[in-house]
Amino acid sequence: MCNAILRGVAWGECAAPGCRRLFLGGGPGAARRCCSRTCATRIRVVEHRRRRRAG
Repeated sequence: MCNAILRGVAWGECAAPGCRRLFLGGGPGAARRCCSRTCATRIRVVEHRRRRRAG
């Protein structure tokens, strides 16, 4: 993920596989990794399946 600070506004590129959308951070707190809830769910599913295959 590519996070940067540009004139005080946090932005980044979505970390979901196949998605390259950019997003603006919503403020202080946990760092965003995704542009939407759909992409966040996609990442959680990929990570869950990876863990199940490994263990």
